[in-house]
Amino acid sequence: TAAGKSPGDPALVQKLDEVRGRLDYHLVNAGRNKLLIALLSLFAFLQIMALEYRWLVRPVIAMAIALRGTAQAGDIRGPDQGRASQSVIQPVAMRRDEIGMLARALVQHFRSVRESQDSSKLEVARIGGELERQAAFKRETVVFQDRISRIAQALETQAGQMSHASGELATLSTSVDTHA
Repeated sequence: TAAGKSPGDPALVQKLDEVRGRLDYHLVNAGRNKLLIALLSLFAFLQIMALEYRWLVRPVIAMAIALRGTAQAGDIRGPDQGRASQSVIQPVAMRRDEIGMLARALVQHFRSVRESQDSSKLEVARIGGELERQAAFKRETVVFQDRISRIAQALETQAGQMSHASGELATLSTSVDTHA
């Protein structure tokens, strides 16, 4: 009852109703604002997650798949598997951040592994040729030893025959001396 007005005064009731109406309006708006802020926060969170997946997670997954693919393939790989791993990582290697540095290191690693495998293949081929030459030399040596053995046996037989002939000549010589 401020300013001399009674509680049942219609002007006061009307003023209170206006204040209550504005208060209800502001409460409804505050609820809508909370909902809009929550939706905006959810949208911002989803955008951050999508960008994080696109710029961080997907390149790391691509590099992990490339590494897993080369590890599972082992040393027996076709020439296209290393290049396929490299083609997956190549776009990531163009980035100028830490992930790009990691991708460039992986590309260099794949390149050095491929060069090492190529040189290993050449070395295996060279050693295979050397082993084949040694096997051929061994076969020739065995044939040569077999020939020498047969010649030695023939010489031994001939020596035996000559010894026998010599014995006959000695007997004949003795017989000729006796007759002479």
